[in-house]
Amino acid sequence: MMTISGLPFTVIIPIIALAHGYCALFIGRLLQGVSGGFIGVVVPLYLADCLTSSTRGRGTDLFQWLLTLGMVVGALIGMFYSACIEMVARVAGGAALFAAQDQAWRHIVWISLSPPILCVIGSLLATESPRWVYRHGKREFALAALMRSRNVEMANRELDEMDAWAPIHQQQGPGKRFRKRLLQRKYIVRFLPA
Repeated sequence: MMTISGLPFTVIIPIIALAHGYCALFIGRLLQGVSGGFIGVVVPLYLADCLTSSTRGRGTDLFQWLLTLGMVVGALIGMFYSACIEMVARVAGGAALFAAQDQAWRHIVWISLSPPILCVIGSLLATESPRWVYRHGKREFALAALMRSRNVEMANRELDEMDAWAPIHQQQGPGKRFRKRLLQRKYIVRFLPA
């Protein structure tokens, strides 16, 4: 899912940077927003599944800190290009200013290509989450995935917990759990018109 979330973000950047019309920009930004939303959900879920309970908070905090750092860097890059355009506006006419503005936002979009490329490469190097592997019937691979971030005792204990919960999950199934939790009267009544 991390790869599927990161690839559209990466592919859309050249389309936006080379766009010469409203439609390409609108669709590109829309797809980037959807892709970024998926990344913002999938990566913390992956970290929560792969990290131990003692390091889970630090891992998700680091992810949020890196997101914030990315926004700050993006703002600084935007400020730099705004200052460059102000300098052009002082010394050049309308056509030169328009060309500088056009090139500035395109450069900003091209600069934003490196984080999603790193995200996709990182997702290709990451292993599957232990619970996902376990749910697909690969108990040995689940244990190996757990051993990457836990000692033998902790990994075996978590695998035993997965074994204990497996019959309950198989009995209820994902659709039944969804209906049981979300489609209760107390939730649905709030969305019905008065």
